Amino acid sequence: MLRRVCLALGLLLPATLHAQDDGFGDLPTLSELGDQVVAPPVIPEGAVALNSLQWDLIEAVEISERLENDAYVVTKTYPGELVSMAQSGRFEIEGYFVPVLAQGSVRQFLMVRDPAECPFCGSSGYGLALEVITKRPIPDLTEFERILVQGRLDLVEDPETWQAVILRDARLVRRGS
Repeated sequence: MLRRVCLALGLLLPATLHAQDDGFGDLPTLSELGDQVVAPPVIPEGAVALNSLQWDLIEAVEISERLENDAYVVTKTYPGELVSMAQSGRFEIEGYFVPVLAQGSVRQFLMVRDPAECPFCGSSGYGLALEVITKRPIPDLTEFERILVQGRLDLVEDPETWQAVILRDARLVRRGS
């Protein structure tokens, strides 16, 4: 399950996870991790789920998985309007910033429409998330900061991942609401 979630997000797993069939092989203990352990994120008060056509269209992508020649193959069916938005080369979306790594400046992060659906929080399961890759590094943002970004939406046709879309060459348009 951990492998599938990480693959869906396009995240790389440590080599120890790749080598194990169950994905939970020789993981370090909490005491071995020491100060690398980070407290779970705290959802800011007043944060609300954002409803927009863009999020609705991303959520409407139909994903199916089938077994073909002893391998799982993922097929995605995209709503026509989302395909048109992707073909336009300009896609703008508002959401909440979720860091992938702690850094002074970032080029890759996740956005969620609802902080309660953060894939790393462990409270409500996995929700809708969008991987964002910026054209230029931006200063690190506050976790769950509300942002507006613009970029090129790529439809992920890769049959080995559940990830449906990536926002590339993005730029930060606005911080806050």
